[in-house]
Amino acid sequence: MERLIEHTAFTRRSFADVCHILEHDAMGLLAHATSAASRRVAAVIDNSDEHLPGFDSSERLSVKPSDLVRDHDRHAWIEFTWQANPRKRPLANVEARLDIRPLIAGGPAASTELTLWARYDPPKGPKRDSVLFGRRVVKAALHRLLADVAEHLEDYEESIV
Repeated sequence: MERLIEHTAFTRRSFADVCHILEHDAMGLLAHATSAASRRVAAVIDNSDEHLPGFDSSERLSVKPSDLVRDHDRHAWIEFTWQANPRKRPLANVEARLDIRPLIAGGPAASTELTLWARYDPPKGPKRDSVLFGRRVVKAALHRLLADVAEHLEDYEESIV
């Protein structure tokens, strides 16, 4: 059964800056955030009493972004897949879309809203508890991914914008 996740974060970068960064370095930004999220997933699982059969905490997730699409000057998005090696890691493969919108109401005009929409098939395991734990791990990993993207946008080299 496919699941849908939505997470929202904010950055103090302007909409134009965020779009510019993603147009020029989406792979670098998402790969950096994926690496951090992957380490977090491994730490959560390694320190848990739960067991996910076949899990190898040394395996890293990979990300494959599309080009940035601008609907108009107030909305843009980038789609990406987030995948694990299915033979070594029983975590879900994810199809996601990162929506980017300028934030006007309730904040400075330079702020930008980032909304992650993700679809995934929940990981499967022999025990119900393992399956539920796997779902929690996927949700936490996606939340961490978005938080890392927002953080990396804040700290992104000023020279590119």
